[in-house]
Amino acid sequence: MARYWVTRAIQEIERHFADPHLTLDRVAQRCGVSACHLSRELARNGDAGFRVRLHIARTEAAYRLLLSSPLRVKEIATAVGYANTSHLCRHFRKAFGISPTAARTPSTAIACLDYQVQTANLRSNRMQER
Repeated sequence: MARYWVTRAIQEIERHFADPHLTLDRVAQRCGVSACHLSRELARNGDAGFRVRLHIARTEAAYRLLLSSPLRVKEIATAVGYANTSHLCRHFRKAFGISPTAARTPSTAIACLDYQVQTANLRSNRMQER
């Protein structure tokens, strides 16, 4: 039963990450469970809780927009749900190891992809070890 809430919550985060007002409480309400229960279940389902999953969804969407659109970083920050550019920059650098502006440079973007693949492999290995 818990797996259903987790799957549903992850889908809600992936669908609504651009909503700057998205909270654990709102996602829990949409899933029909308490925020406390949902938080525990998300934590049990891997190493990423609500906030981490939200930032992952937002930074990955920002990365796609940086590569595919002429939007400025400030516009992309707003489009993916961050209140300001500094929040996007902080979380983007944490996720990919480079700034959003640097991700637009072709050679840096390739290095960023390599970093992302390595990080994904590390996450996958951690999940398999459990």
